[in-house]
Amino acid sequence: MNNKKVWLFWGIVLIACNLRAPITSVGSLVSMIQGDTGMSSALAGFITTLPLLAFAVVSPFVSTMMDKLGMEWTMLLGLLSMIAGVLTRSFCGVPGIFIGTTLLGVGIAVGNILLPSIIKERFPLKVGFMTSLFTTSMSTFSAIGSGISVPAAEAGLGWRGSLAMWLATLALAALVWSRQLGRGEEGGPRGREVKGRPSPARRVMSSPLSWRIALYMGCQSFLFYSLVSWLATILQSRGISAADAGFLVLVFQLSSIPASFIFPIWAAKKRDQRLVTFVDSALFTVGVAGVMFAGDNLFILIPSLICAGLGTAGSLALALIFMSYRCKSVQQTATLSGMAQSIGYLLAAVGPILIGALYDVIGSWMVPLGVLVGVLVLLTLFGVGAARDRYILDEE
Repeated sequence: MNNKKVWLFWGIVLIACNLRAPITSVGSLVSMIQGDTGMSSALAGFITTLPLLAFAVVSPFVSTMMDKLGMEWTMLLGLLSMIAGVLTRSFCGVPGIFIGTTLLGVGIAVGNILLPSIIKERFPLKVGFMTSLFTTSMSTFSAIGSGISVPAAEAGLGWRGSLAMWLATLALAALVWSRQLGRGEEGGPRGREVKGRPSPARRVMSSPLSWRIALYMGCQSFLFYSLVSWLATILQSRGISAADAGFLVLVFQLSSIPASFIFPIWAAKKRDQRLVTFVDSALFTVGVAGVMFAGDNLFILIPSLICAGLGTAGSLALALIFMSYRCKSVQQTATLSGMAQSIGYLLAAVGPILIGALYDVIGSWMVPLGVLVGVLVLLTLFGVGAARDRYILDEE
């Protein structure tokens, strides 16, 4: 790679490292935040839901920003929003927690949408490898964020300092990314509306294939965030200690890392990804079914959680691959990515609430876990429809 591509490569890696960790680091610190601020449990729970709502609201508008400002400047503004969000969340009191979390969610939404488009445009012959690098970096730092936040707080930083640590990686990402300014295409409309014909963005959003990809992303997000939110509680309800439940959740998160690397490369080698989709869905289903019926048997739970972790990471990687491989242009990719991620994160925000409400009404985790299996069936159906070798606007 030439010098320009080297800086771009590291810019993508550093941005990916910051797309989950500042959010996952909060979950372990909620009790500390409550103890320090007197915040209610309902408000504390809203801290983890707010970024998902920000993702859902902002995602459809990112491609419009990209048209007007160009990808490079739009991405830098996203990073600056994330930096402002971390600062505000850490040091501006209780209102700042919610304002900062919203700013953080807005910035992350920009990165979520633009990275697949940047990879498609700048690395067209290496989409699988770069998507693999993107998702692996994201998964690895997501697990790191969950793992180091409490030790850092207890080591003397407190919860504010622990959350503020991510300023270092964000500042580095912004510094490296700033090397891209002025090197890309000029901003401005990339797809003009033809009189009497729907705009390119509207055509993308009306495509049946676009909706299959969007609903695949939605099912994946519903499943992942439902599991992340309730897995420890489910395990503890079976008599597993809090420490052991925490270890098992870590197993679930760490097992996503190899899948984040392998699945995009495997999928990129095939024009039709139906086999890859079936394998991923099978792993995911075995994992959730294992959790459903294993009770407190660790010999079943650990392999089940590994399969579930592989399935969650594999399905996210496939969703990103579909966004690149089913589109002919960068603009289509950005529009589809915004649509899919808006739907995905809206369902992600609904999932944990629905699963928790079902448990409150029924008093058993079997039915909520059965709902997750049902969503897995939908994930498979939408995935098979999205995995065929065709483009979104070839249906017209």
